[in-house]
Amino acid sequence: MKFKILSEHCVKVLMETEDICRFDLPFTALHAEDEKTLEFIYRLLFLVWEETGISFVEGDVTVTARSGCGSGYYIVITRGADPAGDGIRLVKDIDAPENAMLIYTFKEYRDILGLRHCVRRFPAFVPKTARLQRYGGYYYIVLEFTPVQIADRSWQIFETELGEFYQKCKKPFETEALLTEHGTLVCDALPEILIRE
Repeated sequence: MKFKILSEHCVKVLMETEDICRFDLPFTALHAEDEKTLEFIYRLLFLVWEETGISFVEGDVTVTARSGCGSGYYIVITRGADPAGDGIRLVKDIDAPENAMLIYTFKEYRDILGLRHCVRRFPAFVPKTARLQRYGGYYYIVLEFTPVQIADRSWQIFETELGEFYQKCKKPFETEALLTEHGTLVCDALPEILIRE
């Protein structure tokens, strides 16, 4: 389970496969009137407070569950504008799955050409967003792909080829937070650069 503070009133939680198994709550099992779901939400609010220091115990709270790629899903917890309000509302956002974020690292700047090579070979996989950052003597490419791209049968081949040029970061959620706080942005318009002749 990964936590990301979006604001003092909003926290995003990534539910990974091991978390879903631990709570026995796949995305399809989340229901507003279900006792198990409500118990999970209260437990989650406590975990959010433990991890981030942000309390959602009082006031009006909206818990939005969004399907992700594969079996994982995201939960966005938002405190309402009315501090006197009371209650927790669960919203399932089935139609808007999250994009998949992948982060790769490399040492030499010229190695960025490896991504260009892969995208030219597989034009269906031009990332939705892509940025290049630098931290601790390494470059990081932060890529976002849509669920449709991930579901493509050529995805595994594309990802394998990317792995020939770069080392994949195993914990993209934490790496992105580190880069956001301490990294230097080199370029945030990579998709346009990658497809430019």
